[in-house]
Amino acid sequence: MANLATLQSEGLFGCVGLSEVTAATLRKAHAIHPVALVENELSLFNLEEEALDVVKACDELGIVYTAYSPLGRGMLVQRYKTFEELPPDDNRRKFPRFQGENFAKVRRTSHLLASSAPLRGMYLPHPVLALLTSRTSSSATRCERSPIRRA
Repeated sequence: MANLATLQSEGLFGCVGLSEVTAATLRKAHAIHPVALVENELSLFNLEEEALDVVKACDELGIVYTAYSPLGRGMLVQRYKTFEELPPDDNRRKFPRFQGENFAKVRRTSHLLASSAPLRGMYLPHPVLALLTSRTSSSATRCERSPIRRA
């Protein structure tokens, strides 16, 4: 972080953002130099305590939180009916939340959302994004853009 702070002070970029950090790592980094943004995975299928701890730390520290894969790495579209149908090189095969009986749970949840959203006049992503948005604060500060020095 000290090196990033130096580079920022030299005008190479406007603010520091981190990706795929734990709450503890975020707190340590922010104590050295202000972190403006964190990008971590947060989805309906990834609401584990560790993921929510990062969201909470961002709220407490005034850091913008950006969720990637908020729609569950494409699992909401129900393209695959079984785990075995996933292509051999598909990254979702690596995650326990998509393996074994969890795959069936993900399918049931996706089906429930897909069938109930239209009844409420919504498209499938709407209730999922509403849930995730409710988990994050809107009070986070924005990165102040400073002039960028071209190297």
